[in-house]
Amino acid sequence: MFAIWLLSFPLIYSFPIGYINNVFFVSISDSNITIITNRTCEQCLCLYSSSAAYLALNCLPNDTCRLFETYPLIYKIQDYSQARLYFLQGVYPNETKCCQSNTTDLISKINNASRISVYVPSPRCLTFDDYGYLVTVSQTNQTLVRMHPSNLTIDSPVPPIFSIAPMTITYYNQTYFVAFVSYILLVDTTNLTITKNVSSPMFSNIRDLAFIDNGQILIVVSTSSATLVILNRTADYSLIAVQSVNQIYPHGLKYITDNFFYLTSWNNNNVYLYSRINTTYWKGEPFIDATSITSTSDGNHVLYDQCGRYWFSLGSNGIKLFNIQALFLGNLNLTKAVFDTIITNNYTIYISDSSSNQIIRLQPQIECFQ
Repeated sequence: MFAIWLLSFPLIYSFPIGYINNVFFVSISDSNITIITNRTCEQCLCLYSSSAAYLALNCLPNDTCRLFETYPLIYKIQDYSQARLYFLQGVYPNETKCCQSNTTDLISKINNASRISVYVPSPRCLTFDDYGYLVTVSQTNQTLVRMHPSNLTIDSPVPPIFSIAPMTITYYNQTYFVAFVSYILLVDTTNLTITKNVSSPMFSNIRDLAFIDNGQILIVVSTSSATLVILNRTADYSLIAVQSVNQIYPHGLKYITDNFFYLTSWNNNNVYLYSRINTTYWKGEPFIDATSITSTSDGNHVLYDQCGRYWFSLGSNGIKLFNIQALFLGNLNLTKAVFDTIITNNYTIYISDSSSNQIIRLQPQIECFQ
């Protein structure tokens, strides 16, 4: 629950501007966002609050402004200290709604979608940053790769070359977190320099990362030891706890809320739902079991759409769709080996294929109502 306040400019404007303090508006989308850097929040307000081109302004504490021309169909509002979200036209985003509830029709449209791809040797996880870039890492080239999501053009700045192959990447607070077997490098988004090395003897083949509690806590998935390594980010990544999990070779962690997340097993092709019991312990319960409909171990990542469908990326087994009752709905065989998947507005889909060395963008003929 967030409170909306009103800000008035009595000498300039004839209407108040609503805002929410300490929040970050996350667009699960790839367009309609303009990023302004090196501007204070007050400067952005003066420049853009009277423009009819923008519906919302999200000010961040590092003098970055994010302007929204339209509201995304799928979004979330998360805690972000010292940030502020302004509703410039007095228009608020609609509640996220289900689009394409007919799964058979959805699969047909995706199978016939327009497709573009870009060569990235051995890509891994996918993420979006605050600047709208689609980002992954290349294991072969041992580097970070940023792309423009509309056409998959690779961004020109030269990123750091790592000494070994990266295993995964995630993004938080103007920083790329690039994980390797036994450590994590923090890379600044503005100049692509390495700012910190986080290591722990508890790390054992890192496979995924997630932040909770407004970024205070970092959860690291260590696959070889089948553990969750829980760190305090705000206390120099000090160790809070190490928890064993019930899955063999845990792999992909999908954040739901600060109290729930999904975790995949690469070995058993299953998904567990973990619920928070206290600061140091999470209880895991079986949710999806895809062993009977797959032929090889490849339980990489899971996500869910606004219709309550779960998309399980299973490598050479394709993407398997399940409903909230964990019942199988259908199959998508879109490429050779699906490592990770992101769904954005109108079911535009991005796929990381680590076997055929490419990032794929699929745009089906789907128009969801805003």
